[in-house]
Amino acid sequence: MKVQTISNLFNKPTQHYIRNNKSGTSSNQIIENSFDKVSFTGNKIGFMKKIVKSEDLDQIMLKQMSKLNLTESSSRVISKIKTGDYTNILTKKIEVVNQRIQTLEDSLATYTKPKTIIEAEEKINFYNNWDDNAEYENHLYRAKAARKKERDKYMWGFKWCSNGDAKYDEVMQPYHDNSRKYFEIKRNIDNLYTLVRDHNSSQTQKIETLNSLKRERNAYLAELTSSRLGDVINDVLNKKGSVEERIAGYDDVKKIIKQKFTGPLIASQKDKSISLPNAVVLYGATGVGKTEMLRGIEEECKDVANIVKFPMSTLENDFMKVLNDILADARKLYREENKRTILLIDEAEKYMCMRANQANRYAADLEPDDFDILSTSGEKDTKNIQYLKSLLDTISEVPDNKLNNKSATTLFITTNYPHLIDQDLMRRKEKFTPIAVRPAQDSNLLAVIQHYFKQNSTLLETIKSYSKFPNFENIIKGQIKLTEKSKDVILEKYRNGTLSNLNINYELTDWPDINKFIKFTNPSKKRGAYSNVELKDMINNAFDRYLENPTQPMYKYFFEVKNETVRDITPKRYEKFRNIYSMVNDKVEIDELDETSKGFTDLINSYQNGDLNEEMSKVVETKMENILNELSKLEELKNSGHKFSNGEQIQYNLYKKWSDMWE
Repeated sequence: MKVQTISNLFNKPTQHYIRNNKSGTSSNQIIENSFDKVSFTGNKIGFMKKIVKSEDLDQIMLKQMSKLNLTESSSRVISKIKTGDYTNILTKKIEVVNQRIQTLEDSLATYTKPKTIIEAEEKINFYNNWDDNAEYENHLYRAKAARKKERDKYMWGFKWCSNGDAKYDEVMQPYHDNSRKYFEIKRNIDNLYTLVRDHNSSQTQKIETLNSLKRERNAYLAELTSSRLGDVINDVLNKKGSVEERIAGYDDVKKIIKQKFTGPLIASQKDKSISLPNAVVLYGATGVGKTEMLRGIEEECKDVANIVKFPMSTLENDFMKVLNDILADARKLYREENKRTILLIDEAEKYMCMRANQANRYAADLEPDDFDILSTSGEKDTKNIQYLKSLLDTISEVPDNKLNNKSATTLFITTNYPHLIDQDLMRRKEKFTPIAVRPAQDSNLLAVIQHYFKQNSTLLETIKSYSKFPNFENIIKGQIKLTEKSKDVILEKYRNGTLSNLNINYELTDWPDINKFIKFTNPSKKRGAYSNVELKDMINNAFDRYLENPTQPMYKYFFEVKNETVRDITPKRYEKFRNIYSMVNDKVEIDELDETSKGFTDLINSYQNGDLNEEMSKVVETKMENILNELSKLEELKNSGHKFSNGEQIQYNLYKKWSDMWE
């Protein structure tokens, strides 16, 4: 018979079992076995067991997570599991349950049983192990044998003086003593059971509560395992970390950000003489990675700078006031903690838009939505622009004791309309630094595709690593990031032992002709371009298809998805970005053109003076031939009524100057 719970230990059915137990198992052992049912371990104290302290949560989770075999050397499986919001909730619940378990276990472990209860349990133990009829027959048999042996001994010893009755009585005496004890206990057995049951009711209650809490904790731990996989999937699909960790490719952009901004910012902690740009403008077509770069910069700089986001609900008339308050805090922070400030301003054109008279000069390069922005922001009072112009001279410098704009602050601006920002701001070289993020092409495009393939490969390997958990099926069923069909395929392969066959070649070495693929996937004036966001979505879609039907490599599903997907950066949007890029460069490269102008002007003078050797003379002649051809094209445009952009006008003036010198 099986003893189910401690609460049933002293009820009538159990009494009946104990009273009629013929197995030879003591009642102490029966009671101890019932305690084993609730997973107590330790040394015996009476019939109870000493409760050892439970492992703390970190130890338990360490043991469970060690089954994942997530190592630093693995290139496909992430080595560190980070918790999300739901995981944190579960962890806190486990901590609370652990505290309750610890309290109950300490109470039970330090418990000392009263003497009266010990004596009552001993009597119950004796009563349940004594069979009066069997004991009588056993003692009678041994007593008769002892009497016969005694009589035989004296008969053959020629001394007839004993009938063996004394030996008979000696052997029967223990039976009589225990029989009297048995019937005395029997008359009082119900009272003894009541006494023990009453005493143990509170202890039993504690044990049942403890057992229930342990089951609750195990359920939370199982749920936590599933939740942590969800967090891992989130971390994989939404990569965190620095710009380098978040963004694949774009080495040229990352290099500029590091050289112009993050590098000097980090170095300025030790060397205050290092200068930082007053403002950085990150711009590009929608979806090319500006936001991810911004998040990477925040992550990379959070330990050395205070990241402040400008409230975009601020009205234009309140711009100066809000900005002044932020900069006042920035100066205070630097003086007290030697910590710089990065002020993030999104949609900066709202506060820095060019004025109407400037816009008129660029009307031919602007589009209807540009004029919509100009009509709401460009017609406003110019005080904001004048204020920013004065700030950009000194805003990033270390504060001193004078009342000025030095605030140890860099404005970090993101915008899709950099060409609408006031020219007087954009032209301030080394004070207003524009950084363009173009749609990925060539090696950058390949790097982006490999990056998202690797994300999905890491995700797949992580899922496979969780197959070591006994509740793997429940873990997979609880993942909202997987399609229902994907879950079915994964579990089917798990059951038949072929889960390890799932694999994604993120190095793309299995692609037939990757160079041809990149060539025809590159941005194009006729076809437009794919944004990073669109590439990510397509590859994730291909991952779902691969899991649902892993009969061919994942890259083939990617080809299918690509053929079904229209480029999200349309030819018109791509052309607009190219125009914006040219317009921004027109504004910020004036000083560089001036340097170029001076250098080549000197070469023309040297050529005319005969100071150049034959090889250098040919170089100048070839260069001038190209310049004259370009000048001829520009004059044709001008004569046709085309209105020059600022850059075209500068180029025309420069070429005309050299043409006049050459003639």
